[in-house]
Amino acid sequence: MTVAQLVEEAKQLTSEERRILIEALAEAPREEASRSAKARNARRSFLALAGKGESEHRDVSTDKYKHLGEIYS
Repeated sequence: MTVAQLVEEAKQLTSEERRILIEALAEAPREEASRSAKARNARRSFLALAGKGESEHRDVSTDKYKHLGEIYS
């Protein structure tokens, strides 16, 4: 359904139904903003932990200077 179709259907509503719709729409952004803020905070917390994990396995990036030294020599 397109926005234009929604507007046309809204025009068919009674004044009481429009009032209810407007009240519901006025509350919706606050709920979405709250969820968005929670998601943003969760991402920040997750990203703050990035690179802090430890592993028993070594890889090329762990020994990059050793490998670069071998390449250049």
